[in-house]
Amino acid sequence: MQDAGFDCVELDDSGIYALDETLTFTIPLYEFFTDFPRALLGLGWEKKIDAVFSHIADPHVRKIIHAHLAEGLISRANYASAIRDIGRLRLQMNALFSAQNIGLLAYPTTPCQVPPLSHVNRPDLFAEVIRNTDLASNAALPSV
Repeated sequence: MQDAGFDCVELDDSGIYALDETLTFTIPLYEFFTDFPRALLGLGWEKKIDAVFSHIADPHVRKIIHAHLAEGLISRANYASAIRDIGRLRLQMNALFSAQNIGLLAYPTTPCQVPPLSHVNRPDLFAEVIRNTDLASNAALPSV
């Protein structure tokens, strides 16, 4: 990027990442349990919802889904708090861009090619291919 004429600087983004951590999985998981059953009901599958959940093939996804079904891992209060944190995160990002006169914020994301389908069961694959993408998603930042 410097070769293209950009000034590159390092920033202390620990506060932003600490706030972002409160959102990662709380919102998508809570909304999944609201939206997915609603979609199944809309398809007329009210008698098949349990069957759909019991046929989740991916062991990692299955574990998360069934743990939430059994224990209600994310409460309405957790969700409401995370929604408030989205607003705080976006305000912090705006302040960072303004205070530092930032035109572009770049994070290294997925440091690999799209993995072959044969690697789908690697336990670390998901974390590897979404590395550093949560912040852009949660803060509604455009990203490539």
